[in-house]
Amino acid sequence: MFLPPSGRSLRGLPVAVATLGLLFICLLGGRAQAAPPPVPCCEVDTRQVGGADVWELVDQSGQLSIDDVRQRDATWRNGGGDVPTKGYSTAAHWFWFALDNSTQAAQDVVLEHCWPAMEYVDVHLVRSLDSGGDRDRPIQGGTRRPFAERPFEYHHLAVPLRLAPGETIDVYVRIQGSGPLQLPMRLHRQDAFHQATPRSNLLWGAYFGFMLLIVFYNLVIYGARRALSHLYLARFSGALAGLQATCSGHLHQHLLPASPWAATYAFPLLLNATVLTGIAFIVQFLDVRAHSPRFWRFFQICGGLLALNFVATPFAPLMASIGIGNALVVPVCI
Repeated sequence: MFLPPSGRSLRGLPVAVATLGLLFICLLGGRAQAAPPPVPCCEVDTRQVGGADVWELVDQSGQLSIDDVRQRDATWRNGGGDVPTKGYSTAAHWFWFALDNSTQAAQDVVLEHCWPAMEYVDVHLVRSLDSGGDRDRPIQGGTRRPFAERPFEYHHLAVPLRLAPGETIDVYVRIQGSGPLQLPMRLHRQDAFHQATPRSNLLWGAYFGFMLLIVFYNLVIYGARRALSHLYLARFSGALAGLQATCSGHLHQHLLPASPWAATYAFPLLLNATVLTGIAFIVQFLDVRAHSPRFWRFFQICGGLLALNFVATPFAPLMASIGIGNALVVPVCI
Protein backbone atom coordinates (compact mmCIF):
# COMPACT_ATOMS: atom_id res chain seq x y z
CA MET A 1 0.00 0.00 0.00
CA PHE A 2 1.37 3.43 -0.96
CA LEU A 3 1.78 5.88 1.90
CA PRO A 4 2.38 9.59 1.17
CA PRO A 5 5.52 11.05 2.76
CA SER A 6 5.04 12.87 6.00
CA GLY A 7 5.43 16.61 6.31
CA ARG A 8 8.51 16.11 8.50
CA SER A 9 10.31 14.16 5.77
CA LEU A 10 9.61 16.91 3.21
CA ARG A 11 10.59 19.76 5.49
CA GLY A 12 14.28 19.56 4.64
CA LEU A 13 13.76 19.08 0.87
CA PRO A 14 13.96 22.77 -0.18
CA VAL A 15 17.17 23.24 1.78
CA ALA A 16 18.70 20.16 0.17
CA VAL A 17 17.68 21.29 -3.32
CA ALA A 18 19.08 24.78 -2.72
CA THR A 19 22.32 23.34 -1.41
CA LEU A 20 22.74 21.07 -4.43
CA GLY A 21 21.92 23.95 -6.78
CA LEU A 22 24.49 26.21 -5.11
CA LEU A 23 27.10 23.44 -5.30
CA PHE A 24 26.31 22.95 -9.01
CA ILE A 25 26.70 26.68 -9.70
CA CYS A 26 30.00 26.78 -7.83
CA LEU A 27 31.27 23.82 -9.81
CA LEU A 28 30.29 25.52 -13.07
CA GLY A 29 31.89 28.74 -11.93
CA GLY A 30 35.08 26.91 -11.12
CA ARG A 31 35.12 25.38 -14.56
CA ALA A 32 34.35 28.75 -16.19
CA GLN A 33 37.50 30.30 -14.70
CA ALA A 34 39.78 27.66 -16.26
CA ALA A 35 39.89 28.79 -19.90
CA PRO A 36 37.52 29.83 -22.70
CA PRO A 37 36.33 27.03 -24.98
CA PRO A 38 38.73 26.60 -27.93
CA VAL A 39 37.66 27.79 -31.36
CA PRO A 40 38.25 25.20 -34.12
CA CYS A 41 40.42 26.78 -36.79
CA CYS A 42 39.81 24.48 -39.73
CA GLU A 43 36.10 23.58 -39.89
CA VAL A 44 35.00 26.37 -42.27
CA ASP A 45 36.70 28.94 -44.49
CA THR A 46 35.52 31.89 -42.38
CA ARG A 47 33.86 32.14 -38.99
CA GLN A 48 33.01 34.82 -36.45
CA VAL A 49 34.86 34.72 -33.14
CA GLY A 50 32.62 35.92 -30.34
CA GLY A 51 29.91 35.00 -27.88
CA ALA A 52 30.87 32.29 -25.39
CA ASP A 53 34.24 31.85 -27.14
CA VAL A 54 35.55 35.21 -25.90
CA TRP A 55 36.28 36.29 -22.32
CA GLU A 56 36.89 39.87 -21.21
CA LEU A 57 38.93 41.67 -18.56
CA VAL A 58 38.57 45.41 -17.91
CA ASP A 59 41.75 47.33 -17.09
CA GLN A 60 40.59 50.64 -15.62
CA SER A 61 44.15 51.92 -15.21
CA GLY A 62 45.24 50.93 -18.72
CA GLN A 63 48.59 49.80 -17.30
CA LEU A 64 48.25 46.01 -17.16
CA SER A 65 50.67 43.95 -19.24
CA ILE A 66 50.17 40.56 -20.84
CA ASP A 67 51.89 38.98 -17.81
CA ASP A 68 49.48 40.75 -15.45
CA VAL A 69 46.31 39.60 -17.19
CA ARG A 70 47.55 36.01 -17.37
CA GLN A 71 47.80 35.76 -13.59
CA ARG A 72 45.50 33.24 -11.96
CA ASP A 73 43.73 35.91 -9.90
CA ALA A 74 42.80 37.97 -12.97
CA THR A 75 39.03 38.50 -13.16
CA TRP A 76 37.80 37.25 -16.52
CA ARG A 77 34.17 37.11 -17.61
CA ASN A 78 32.26 36.35 -20.78
CA GLY A 79 32.62 39.16 -23.33
CA GLY A 80 28.92 39.04 -24.21
CA GLY A 81 27.33 39.03 -27.67
CA ASP A 82 28.57 37.77 -30.99
CA VAL A 83 30.49 41.05 -31.32
CA PRO A 84 31.63 42.32 -27.89
CA THR A 85 30.69 46.00 -27.77
CA LYS A 86 31.58 48.23 -24.80
CA GLY A 87 30.48 51.70 -25.86
CA TYR A 88 32.57 54.68 -24.76
CA SER A 89 35.25 53.91 -22.20
CA THR A 90 38.66 55.26 -21.24
CA ALA A 91 39.64 51.85 -19.83
CA ALA A 92 41.61 49.26 -21.74
CA HIS A 93 39.70 46.06 -22.50
CA TRP A 94 41.42 42.69 -22.82
CA PHE A 95 39.78 39.80 -24.66
CA TRP A 96 40.91 36.20 -24.44
CA PHE A 97 40.04 33.30 -26.71
CA ALA A 98 41.79 30.12 -27.83
CA LEU A 99 42.36 28.73 -31.33
CA ASP A 100 42.60 24.96 -31.65
CA ASN A 101 44.02 22.79 -34.41
CA SER A 102 42.68 19.31 -33.74
CA THR A 103 43.96 17.89 -37.04
CA GLN A 104 47.17 16.03 -37.78
CA ALA A 105 48.40 18.70 -40.20
CA ALA A 106 49.64 22.26 -39.73
CA GLN A 107 46.99 24.92 -40.38
CA ASP A 108 47.60 28.43 -41.75
CA VAL A 109 44.91 30.90 -40.69
CA VAL A 110 44.34 34.67 -40.61
CA LEU A 111 42.80 36.46 -37.65
CA GLU A 112 41.06 39.68 -38.71
CA HIS A 113 39.98 42.61 -36.54
CA CYS A 114 37.19 44.38 -38.41
CA TRP A 115 36.92 47.80 -36.71
CA PRO A 116 39.73 49.98 -38.13
CA ALA A 117 38.68 53.16 -36.27
CA MET A 118 40.08 51.79 -32.99
CA GLU A 119 43.09 53.74 -31.72
CA TYR A 120 45.01 50.87 -30.13
CA VAL A 121 44.77 47.17 -30.97
CA ASP A 122 47.42 44.79 -29.61
CA VAL A 123 47.30 41.07 -30.38
CA HIS A 124 49.34 38.76 -28.13
CA LEU A 125 49.80 35.10 -29.07
CA VAL A 126 50.68 32.63 -26.32
CA ARG A 127 51.62 29.10 -27.33
CA SER A 128 51.82 26.08 -24.99
CA LEU A 129 50.13 27.81 -22.07
CA ASP A 130 50.51 24.78 -19.78
CA SER A 131 54.29 24.78 -20.16
CA GLY A 132 54.80 28.41 -19.28
CA GLY A 133 53.62 30.16 -22.43
CA ASP A 134 55.90 30.69 -25.40
CA ARG A 135 54.85 34.18 -26.53
CA ASP A 136 55.18 35.52 -30.04
CA ARG A 137 56.02 39.17 -30.60
CA PRO A 138 52.78 41.20 -30.19
CA ILE A 139 51.15 42.51 -33.36
CA GLN A 140 50.11 46.14 -33.04
CA GLY A 141 47.46 47.98 -35.01
CA GLY A 142 45.06 50.90 -34.66
CA THR A 143 45.04 54.43 -35.99
CA ARG A 144 47.69 55.58 -33.50
CA ARG A 145 50.31 53.35 -35.16
CA PRO A 146 51.88 53.69 -38.64
CA PHE A 147 50.18 51.40 -41.13
CA ALA A 148 53.52 49.93 -42.28
CA GLU A 149 53.90 48.09 -38.95
CA ARG A 150 51.11 45.67 -39.86
CA PRO A 151 51.97 42.17 -41.10
CA PHE A 152 49.55 42.35 -44.07
CA GLU A 153 48.84 45.16 -46.54
CA TYR A 154 45.11 45.04 -45.81
CA HIS A 155 42.61 47.68 -44.73
CA HIS A 156 41.75 45.70 -41.57
CA LEU A 157 44.31 44.46 -39.07
CA ALA A 158 45.01 40.90 -40.28
CA VAL A 159 47.26 38.58 -38.30
CA PRO A 160 48.68 35.45 -40.02
CA LEU A 161 49.08 32.36 -37.82
CA ARG A 162 50.39 28.83 -38.25
CA LEU A 163 49.12 26.19 -35.83
CA ALA A 164 51.09 22.97 -35.55
CA PRO A 165 49.21 19.65 -35.50
CA GLY A 166 47.23 19.40 -32.28
CA GLU A 167 48.33 22.85 -31.12
CA THR A 168 46.20 25.36 -29.19
CA ILE A 169 47.09 29.05 -29.18
CA ASP A 170 45.74 31.49 -26.61
CA VAL A 171 45.00 34.89 -28.16
CA TYR A 172 44.86 38.02 -25.99
CA VAL A 173 43.59 41.17 -27.71
CA ARG A 174 43.92 44.54 -25.98
CA ILE A 175 41.82 47.43 -27.32
CA GLN A 176 41.65 51.03 -26.18
CA GLY A 177 40.38 54.22 -27.73
CA SER A 178 38.19 57.29 -27.48
CA GLY A 179 35.40 56.05 -29.74
CA PRO A 180 33.04 53.10 -29.38
CA LEU A 181 34.98 50.00 -28.28
CA GLN A 182 34.14 46.78 -30.04
CA LEU A 183 35.82 43.53 -31.03
CA PRO A 184 34.48 42.19 -34.34
CA MET A 185 36.88 39.28 -34.98
CA ARG A 186 36.86 36.84 -37.89
CA LEU A 187 38.96 33.73 -38.40
CA HIS A 188 39.84 32.68 -41.96
CA ARG A 189 41.69 29.84 -43.54
CA GLN A 190 44.65 31.61 -45.11
CA ASP A 191 43.97 30.36 -48.65
CA ALA A 192 40.32 31.44 -48.40
CA PHE A 193 41.38 34.86 -47.10
CA HIS A 194 43.74 35.47 -50.01
CA GLN A 195 41.12 34.29 -52.51
CA ALA A 196 38.48 36.65 -51.10
CA THR A 197 40.75 39.71 -50.83
CA PRO A 198 40.82 40.64 -54.57
CA ARG A 199 37.03 40.41 -54.78
CA SER A 200 36.67 42.58 -51.68
CA ASN A 201 39.10 45.15 -53.08
CA LEU A 202 37.16 45.22 -56.35
CA LEU A 203 33.86 45.89 -54.58
CA TRP A 204 35.34 48.61 -52.40
CA GLY A 205 36.95 50.18 -55.48
CA ALA A 206 33.59 50.17 -57.28
CA TYR A 207 31.92 51.85 -54.28
CA PHE A 208 34.48 54.63 -53.92
CA GLY A 209 34.63 55.10 -57.68
CA PHE A 210 30.85 55.51 -57.80
CA MET A 211 30.94 58.06 -54.94
CA LEU A 212 33.65 60.06 -56.72
CA LEU A 213 31.58 59.95 -59.89
CA ILE A 214 28.65 61.48 -57.97
CA VAL A 215 30.94 64.24 -56.67
CA PHE A 216 32.34 64.99 -60.13
CA TYR A 217 28.90 64.94 -61.81
CA ASN A 218 27.37 67.36 -59.33
CA LEU A 219 30.34 69.71 -59.56
CA VAL A 220 29.94 69.77 -63.34
CA ILE A 221 26.21 70.53 -63.01
CA TYR A 222 26.94 73.25 -60.47
CA GLY A 223 29.52 74.78 -62.80
CA ALA A 224 27.00 74.83 -65.65
CA ARG A 225 23.83 75.89 -63.79
CA ARG A 226 25.12 77.48 -60.55
CA ALA A 227 22.58 75.46 -58.57
CA LEU A 228 23.74 75.42 -54.96
CA SER A 229 21.95 72.13 -54.21
CA HIS A 230 24.36 70.31 -56.56
CA LEU A 231 27.39 71.87 -54.84
CA TYR A 232 26.08 70.81 -51.42
CA LEU A 233 25.33 67.30 -52.69
CA ALA A 234 28.89 67.02 -54.02
CA ARG A 235 30.26 68.08 -50.64
CA PHE A 236 28.00 65.65 -48.80
CA SER A 237 28.94 62.76 -51.10
CA GLY A 238 32.65 63.49 -50.68
CA ALA A 239 32.38 63.70 -46.88
CA LEU A 240 30.31 60.51 -46.75
CA ALA A 241 32.86 58.65 -48.88
CA GLY A 242 35.64 59.89 -46.62
CA LEU A 243 33.78 58.79 -43.49
CA GLN A 244 33.21 55.35 -44.99
CA ALA A 245 36.89 55.15 -45.95
CA THR A 246 37.78 55.92 -42.33
CA CYS A 247 35.44 53.25 -40.95
CA SER A 248 36.65 50.65 -43.46
CA GLY A 249 40.34 51.45 -42.93
CA HIS A 250 41.07 52.49 -46.52
CA LEU A 251 41.84 56.09 -45.56
CA HIS A 252 44.55 54.96 -43.15
CA GLN A 253 45.88 52.40 -45.64
CA HIS A 254 46.08 54.51 -48.80
CA LEU A 255 46.04 58.21 -47.85
CA LEU A 256 47.37 58.48 -44.28
CA PRO A 257 49.63 55.44 -43.71
CA ALA A 258 52.38 57.43 -41.99
CA SER A 259 50.23 59.98 -40.14
CA PRO A 260 48.69 58.44 -36.99
CA TRP A 261 47.36 61.81 -35.78
CA ALA A 262 45.46 62.49 -39.01
CA ALA A 263 44.20 58.90 -39.21
CA THR A 264 42.86 59.16 -35.65
CA TYR A 265 41.18 62.56 -35.98
CA ALA A 266 39.77 61.84 -39.45
CA PHE A 267 36.84 59.95 -37.93
CA PRO A 268 35.36 62.78 -35.79
CA LEU A 269 36.18 65.43 -38.40
CA LEU A 270 34.51 63.54 -41.24
CA LEU A 271 31.59 62.53 -39.00
CA ASN A 272 30.80 66.18 -38.25
CA ALA A 273 31.46 67.21 -41.86
CA THR A 274 29.12 64.53 -43.23
CA VAL A 275 26.17 65.54 -41.06
CA LEU A 276 26.85 69.25 -41.58
CA THR A 277 26.98 69.00 -45.38
CA GLY A 278 23.92 66.73 -45.30
CA ILE A 279 21.99 69.43 -43.44
CA ALA A 280 23.13 72.07 -45.94
CA PHE A 281 21.97 69.94 -48.87
CA ILE A 282 18.54 69.20 -47.34
CA VAL A 283 17.91 72.83 -46.42
CA GLN A 284 18.86 74.03 -49.91
CA PHE A 285 17.22 71.26 -51.94
CA LEU A 286 13.88 71.30 -50.04
CA ASP A 287 13.90 75.06 -49.39
CA VAL A 288 13.25 74.35 -45.73
CA ARG A 289 13.47 78.01 -44.73
CA ALA A 290 10.40 78.90 -46.82
CA HIS A 291 8.32 75.77 -46.26
CA SER A 292 9.05 74.93 -42.60
CA PRO A 293 10.49 77.72 -40.44
CA ARG A 294 10.43 75.45 -37.39
CA PHE A 295 12.69 72.88 -39.03
CA TRP A 296 14.82 75.69 -40.41
CA ARG A 297 15.58 76.89 -36.87
CA PHE A 298 16.21 73.32 -35.74
CA PHE A 299 18.70 72.72 -38.57
CA GLN A 300 20.36 76.05 -37.84
CA ILE A 301 21.00 75.02 -34.22
CA CYS A 302 22.27 71.55 -35.14
CA GLY A 303 24.43 72.93 -37.94
CA GLY A 304 25.96 75.53 -35.64
CA LEU A 305 26.78 72.89 -33.02
CA LEU A 306 28.30 70.62 -35.65
CA ALA A 307 30.40 73.43 -37.11
CA LEU A 308 31.62 74.38 -33.63
CA ASN A 309 32.43 70.75 -32.84
CA PHE A 310 34.28 70.40 -36.16
CA VAL A 311 36.49 73.41 -35.47
CA ALA A 312 37.14 72.37 -31.85
CA THR A 313 37.95 68.71 -32.62
CA PRO A 314 41.75 69.10 -32.96
CA PHE A 315 41.87 70.87 -29.58
CA ALA A 316 39.15 69.10 -27.57
CA PRO A 317 39.17 65.62 -25.99
CA LEU A 318 38.65 63.12 -28.76
CA MET A 319 35.95 61.18 -26.89
CA ALA A 320 33.90 64.37 -26.37
CA SER A 321 34.12 65.29 -30.05
CA ILE A 322 33.02 61.83 -31.20
CA GLY A 323 30.24 61.69 -28.60
CA ILE A 324 28.81 65.08 -29.58
CA GLY A 325 28.95 64.20 -33.26
CA ASN A 326 27.15 60.90 -32.75
CA ALA A 327 24.60 62.54 -30.46
CA LEU A 328 23.70 65.11 -33.14
CA VAL A 329 23.37 62.45 -35.85
CA VAL A 330 20.27 60.95 -34.23
CA PRO A 331 17.95 64.00 -34.11
CA VAL A 332 19.08 65.20 -37.54
CA CYS A 333 18.34 61.84 -39.17
CA ILE A 334 15.01 61.45 -37.39
